[in-house]
Order: sequence, then structure tokens, then C-alpha cells
Amino acid sequence: MEKITVSGFGRYLVNQQKCNHYSSIKLEKNNAGEAFRQRIVELGMEHSVTFPIDCQATSTDKMVRAMEFQPLIENGTMMFKRGNPRVAALVEHLINFDGTGSDIDDDVDALGFAVKSVWDASFSSFDAMSMAMGGR
Repeated sequence: MEKITVSGFGRYLVNQQKCNHYSSIKLEKNNAGEAFRQRIVELGMEHSVTFPIDCQATSTDKMVRAMEFQPLIENGTMMFKRGNPRVAALVEHLINFDGTGSDIDDDVDALGFAVKSVWDASFSSFDAMSMAMGGR
């Protein structure tokens, strides 16, 4: 899997946001997340771009967070497209994840944040539609 430099990732973020790509950038609310948040804000100021950053507290360890989306994979709700080497690497990381803090745990966390974002958006849309139709 290819590695990206911090400056390369910064250029990518700026270019994407100039096209209004991000509705929210989710970061873990911890020391590493704060360091990322500060650097993203600095990049925004350097390039006159505002990033919608959402820092989220995590209340459990990585193994528990990974187990939260395991049923979605097992029951076929979440599927992975075959033939993409990056997807294959992610699946390999999921299979080998043991919660010990190895270099693959960030992929597992990123997937967890992505699943949570989609899940939260789905239910907030469902709740709004339900209330509009007279529910609750």
C-alpha cells in the first residue's frame, strides 16, 4: 500500500475542499486528533479555505469499536468490492486486527468512523422523515 506524505495529504485536502468536497472531516478527540485538527486549520488559513472539522470522543478501546461493525460485515449489510488492491489491503487488515495497537489499527478506526458517519446520517434522515410524517 502506498504511503502519502503529510504535505501531499495537505495539498489533497486543500484541493478537495476548494471544490466543496467535504461536508465534515471527522477526527478522533485525542492528542493525535488535536494535532491533525491544528494542522488542517493551519492549512486552511494558508490557502483561505475553511474545513468543517468534527472531533468525536471515543469511549471504548479499538477492539470494542471494531466489533461494533462486525455484524454488518457478517450479515452482508457491508460488502467490499473485489479487485481493488486498496480494498484487499483493508480487508487483510480487518482479518489480522488484534487490537494491540499495531500499524493497521488506523485503517480499522477509519472504517469505524466511516460506518458511524453513514449510520448517523441514515438515522438522522430517517428521524426527520418520520417526524415529518407524524411519527414520534
